[in-house]
Amino acid sequence: MTGNKIPSLLFFIVAILFIIPALSMGLVSTTSDKVPGAGFFPFLLGISLAACTLLLFIRSIKEKQTIRYFELTSEKKENLNIMLMTLFVIVVTLVIWKLFKIFYPIILLECFILSKFLYKRTWIFSTLFSTLLIALIYIGFTIGLTIKFIA
Repeated sequence: MTGNKIPSLLFFIVAILFIIPALSMGLVSTTSDKVPGAGFFPFLLGISLAACTLLLFIRSIKEKQTIRYFELTSEKKENLNIMLMTLFVIVVTLVIWKLFKIFYPIILLECFILSKFLYKRTWIFSTLFSTLLIALIYIGFTIGLTIKFIA
């Protein structure tokens, strides 16, 4: 199989995995106002994904694409190396977080290490990107999503 046939088939399976549970949840609620049920939006998402992947599959047949997914080129080897190193850094970060129970300094360090040494960005970009990303995460999740009870 070549071209976009493999991704389209894989995403079609994902679409089916959305559609089947959505149907069991119900597309219409059981209340008297007949608003969309719990399965309505996952069903729409699954149908949309299935339609797009079918169009992609048909297009790949018509165009006779010659992309070979399982052929390891030098670019694919480099990307595979980056992906494996990223996964390794994430696993190490999770282990350190679990052992020492500190989150934000470890995530800041992880983000900086990935940006500077693995993705080869400049010192300024890595420092600013890491700091701003972690600040946004802190503001959004720690400050923004905190429930405060007033006694």
